[in-house]
Amino acid sequence: MEAVLAHVQEWWIAYAAGAACVLPLVYFTRRYSLPPLMWIGELLAYTVVMHVVLHLFVILTKWFKLNTTMYWQEKVDPGWKTPLDRFWDRGEYNPGWLFYCEVVIIVLMIVAMIRYRPLKTQRILPKRQHLYKGRTPESLRSKHLGRSASPPSAKPPGRRR
Repeated sequence: MEAVLAHVQEWWIAYAAGAACVLPLVYFTRRYSLPPLMWIGELLAYTVVMHVVLHLFVILTKWFKLNTTMYWQEKVDPGWKTPLDRFWDRGEYNPGWLFYCEVVIIVLMIVAMIRYRPLKTQRILPKRQHLYKGRTPESLRSKHLGRSASPPSAKPPGRRR
């Protein structure tokens, strides 16, 4: 974390100049630029949550392995760990396949987001007529009953008293 803070303190002028150039562009093209930015932000949030959950799961699994060893066997620490802050360093993962497990999960999250959270603007469907018991909706009346659609009544049928 100290390395990141030192880098930001060293390059803060470049980051401020970049933000001054990019923010007006994003503001004036917000209809087109904000959906991908929000999509990327959502993916980052899912990725951070997944990484923390995997980190806690590895800690729990290591604890469980140590505490369920039979009393006559020597308790040996398996050394399982995932880095919480240096996630890009493959050497920090033990066993090594945990890094690739995270990459596969991230790819699956991207595929699921493309499938279920598309970037294209969703159309709002037209408002449908309320359904009332015993009456055929206007949109289906001429199609299925073979007669012309009659004008809708001003009052929906209510309860009889």
